[in-house]
Formats: sequence, C-alpha cells, structure tokens
Amino acid sequence: MTYSTQRIINLTSALIISTAAWAAGSSAMAQSLFNPTPAAPAVTIPAPAAQPVAQEKTIAAKPAAKPKAKPAAKKPAQAANAGTVLVVNKRKVALLELVVTSTKSDDAKPQTIATDLAGGKRKSAALTKNGGCVYDISGVFSDETVVEVNGADLCKDSTISLVD
Repeated sequence: MTYSTQRIINLTSALIISTAAWAAGSSAMAQSLFNPTPAAPAVTIPAPAAQPVAQEKTIAAKPAAKPKAKPAAKKPAQAANAGTVLVVNKRKVALLELVVTSTKSDDAKPQTIATDLAGGKRKSAALTKNGGCVYDISGVFSDETVVEVNGADLCKDSTISLVD
C-alpha cells in the first residue's frame, strides 16, 4: 500500500489535532483550530475600582544653564586721571582766568590752568595728579563774560575750546 505525500500530511495533521483536543479535554479547542471564530463569547474585564490618587510630588525645574557670553571686545584703557589739557581761546576777547576743580572729592582745590590768554591763542596745562577725569570748569573773559561747565570728562576730550 502506497500513500501519497499529501495523504500523509493530512493524516498527520488530523492526528495532531485529535491529540491536542484529547489533551485539553474539550471540543472547543479542536473547534478553534479549524474555525478561527471563538467558541465562547469574548470575556469582558471590568475596569478596576477607582483608587484614591496619590498626591504627586512637585519638582521645581531648574532653568537651563545659560551659555556663557563671549567676552566683549576690550576697550582701549582710559587714563584714571586726566593729565595735560589744551585750552583754546576761539573768542576775539582775552581770557582772564580759567579754573578747573576736580569732582573726585568734595575737598578738591581749584586749579588755575590759564591766565591772560589772548583771543585765537592756545595753551597747554598740566592737571594735578590723582584728580580723576571729571572736572568743573569756570572762566572769566575781558568783556566780563563768564563761562561755567560742570562735569566735563577731560580723559575723553583733553581739549577745552572756548567759543562765542
């Protein structure tokens, strides 16, 4: 007796299915092997009973670290003290006296930096050391005109120009 290959496969499959059904002791298993639809209705699992929610711990988020800024381009160093100033009388009348007073301290003494400076002339003058950069300037001309400037930075601009 000769069996074809297809016939052997069919008999082997039937034997496996029968053994599985017998081992399970249920015909439902055998039915599910041949028919993909379930033999029993789907099981519904009830939702778990509401449980009190535990208080969540609040964690403060730390701000992200800021990237370090690139250092600004260095400015040329300015003198901590004004040194020499140039007084330019651009008026037609003579300057009788020009006095500067440092604002660095309350007890700074006035310093006369120019006297009898004719119109159109200029003069260079050295300022007192450690006087800082900011000065109050006052002057009197031969026509009795008075000039006053408060808070002039003589480190930034070391020229005092007197004009009409």
